[in-house]
Amino acid sequence: MRQICTDPLLLGLFAACSLGLPQMTAADPGAIRELQGRCEYGNKAAGYPGPQNSFLFCRSVLVDLSGAVEFRDGNHRRVARYEGQFDGDTMSVESLDVPRKEIQSARGSCRIFRRDGEISTVTCVGIVHQHSYAANFVPHRDL
Repeated sequence: MRQICTDPLLLGLFAACSLGLPQMTAADPGAIRELQGRCEYGNKAAGYPGPQNSFLFCRSVLVDLSGAVEFRDGNHRRVARYEGQFDGDTMSVESLDVPRKEIQSARGSCRIFRRDGEISTVTCVGIVHQHSYAANFVPHRDL
């Protein structure tokens, strides 16, 4: 089985969900930013079903440039929190916190994609043991 965080097809799938928008490395005006929207996945995500892969459902994301990306549901409850070190708009994942589990050491990455300086997509993939957790958040201004 291919590892989800190193699979260029899956990472490309998430990038495609950003509507082909280029990654820009301009710094956010603030260190912490919360956005409303939802996690969305393209048709190719169906090729990765199984108990080893979790595609998260979310309605908002909190990006903390000091080293955390937290996805939340419609009731503002945490769905997953990825922690690590940012280098520009990419964070290397070091730990993952999902509800009903202890914080786990993890490997993977989060990427912030931008359009005209604004965040257009936030994508995270983290692997704990052999289980992968993936999130692809797209902000919506009309929600």
